[in-house]
Amino acid sequence: MLEVTEHGDVRELRLTSRRSRLVGYGVSVFVTRDTLIDTGFPAAADELAAYLRAHPVAGAMLTHGHEDHSGGVSALLDLGVGVHCAAATDAWLRRE
Repeated sequence: MLEVTEHGDVRELRLTSRRSRLVGYGVSVFVTRDTLIDTGFPAAADELAAYLRAHPVAGAMLTHGHEDHSGGVSALLDLGVGVHCAAATDAWLRRE
């Protein structure tokens, strides 16, 4: 499930899955100035991709490689969205 909350010029996308809701877990990613910050966890990647097809972004930035921050990166790459991150994050993602 994806819930959108506006915070001025920042859009919060709250991502949950059926399983994550059972334990009260969710992840927020943010859109600001046409840039997505983080991608959420893999179980929400399809919903994030659907949202981005309707609301395209110019690119994405990953704060770090943990699954809840970069788990949807493949979905973005499939959409042709450029993803930027630190070299250490890139190396971690390539190992995963």
